[in-house]
Amino acid sequence: MSKYRMYIDESGNSDIGTSAGENNRFLCLTGVIFDLEYVNTVFAKELEELKAKFFGVNADNPVILHRKDMINFRGKFSVLKDEKIRDNFNTELFEKISNWKFTIISVLIDKKEIVSTYKEWARHPYHFCLEVLLEKYIIFLKDKRAVGDVLIESRDKEDDRRLSQVYRDIYSKGTHYVSGEEIRTYLTSVEIKIKPKSANIAGLQIADLLVTNIRNRMLAKYGLKQNSEPNSFGNKLVNLIIPKIFKHGAKIWGYGLKKLP
Repeated sequence: MSKYRMYIDESGNSDIGTSAGENNRFLCLTGVIFDLEYVNTVFAKELEELKAKFFGVNADNPVILHRKDMINFRGKFSVLKDEKIRDNFNTELFEKISNWKFTIISVLIDKKEIVSTYKEWARHPYHFCLEVLLEKYIIFLKDKRAVGDVLIESRDKEDDRRLSQVYRDIYSKGTHYVSGEEIRTYLTSVEIKIKPKSANIAGLQIADLLVTNIRNRMLAKYGLKQNSEPNSFGNKLVNLIIPKIFKHGAKIWGYGLKKLP
């Protein structure tokens, strides 16, 4: 039986009490789902080769793709200030992302609308997004007749502790839509895996590159943000990965892409 791993990263502010401005109002969690055998035999190796080609190799301080550092040309990404190098890197990155075999699920939450709709019943945005993301992941695993686990990027000690407890509760009791028994059938670990950015996890780096661009496209879809220029990096990237967004039957919206509420 195949085993998958969903790597999760977020874009936006998770504080339920903060919703002024676009970055504070909307939170998006994106999961990229890889077959673990494929990660170990193809994907991680090819990502390291791509990074080595453009940014060099340092075993004690590995290059870790981080969207904010890349677009601001910080640190080892300063070489991307050179337009020719940047174009060559983007071309090879897009080719790799197009060829790599993975599936995407994204959940977007409008905190302002959640608070307005549910008032004192409003839940922690990050935990709510994670619950819905896991529900969609279970559907994916059922469709594949496979099992899987979840790996997420560490934030801070208290956030990680609370997130771990939320995951354990879901694993034990289930959600409103998926029973605990069904979750335990498809998820192989009672604990969510939490790793720091410095761990150089290939799947987390791809999630980091995608999550903000997917969030922006979803906001544009709902008229909550103007779409960026057609030839921008973000638009090109999202257009490239549309075929990788999870479909249940023929449906993307509500499955591979979900807005809350």
